[in-house]
Amino acid sequence: MTIKTFIKINATVSADQAALVAAGINPADVNNSISEAKKGNYWSWDMAFTVREALLNNLCDNNIFDPEPVLIKYWNTYENDVTQISDLVNIIPALLEMGVPDSTRFKAPSLWQWIAKNVSIDPEI
Repeated sequence: MTIKTFIKINATVSADQAALVAAGINPADVNNSISEAKKGNYWSWDMAFTVREALLNNLCDNNIFDPEPVLIKYWNTYENDVTQISDLVNIIPALLEMGVPDSTRFKAPSLWQWIAKNVSIDPEI
């Protein structure tokens, strides 16, 4: 699957996937993981990391939700537990209480608009 196809067919996209696309890395080539891109020595994995961090931090820095999250996750490594919140009404209090999430999924249309507005990407993708 090409990056263009990936962009067109997904209704929701994870922060990792979006960041990989913004960095010009096909998410399918690295198992949807920035860590895998780093292990594979992809030349722009560091850009993907920066975009991912911006997406996650953006959730706590403003309550506008641009792009709009549909799911946030927090990992508790001590208890080997994951907390998932998928209702926007519950996402806001969770962000206020627990801070920056470990993982997020966004509505694809608002996510791609945010990427286009905030990240310089290769037009050949």
